[in-house]
Amino acid sequence: MSRSTSYLLIALAALAALCGGIFVGSYFRMSGSKIDAKAESLKATDSELALRLRQEKVEAFYKWNVGDTDDEALLCMVRAFDKDPNWEGRGMKLTIFNPSGKPIYEDYFESLMLMYETTALRDLSSQLVLELVYGGTGTYMRISS
Repeated sequence: MSRSTSYLLIALAALAALCGGIFVGSYFRMSGSKIDAKAESLKATDSELALRLRQEKVEAFYKWNVGDTDDEALLCMVRAFDKDPNWEGRGMKLTIFNPSGKPIYEDYFESLMLMYETTALRDLSSQLVLELVYGGTGTYMRISS
């Protein structure tokens, strides 16, 4: 399994926990019938998770590695909306969650072009780069550290 695939699976599981959705069990037994049952259970969970992501209008999900371990990573979720009191018209909302799942930052914009991390600054910590459209004709880049 590639590194990006494993990050996607971790992100999807974390998103399910954040949204109060489905929690994938953490044990695996080595008897024949239990393996088959667990595999079927995971297939159902995957489809339920995909359905939940569509229902919640999740456009993007990213794990921002701000520390040395996965336990320190921040989770970034972008969701589309038709109406929001903080934005005029349709748009998207970025929410960044701390490791305990508490929202620590929110931003609103028209659409997301790209989301990635880089180490552009002189220190060794990573920065989150967002290429956004706030409306009009311009695309803006925001770097958060």
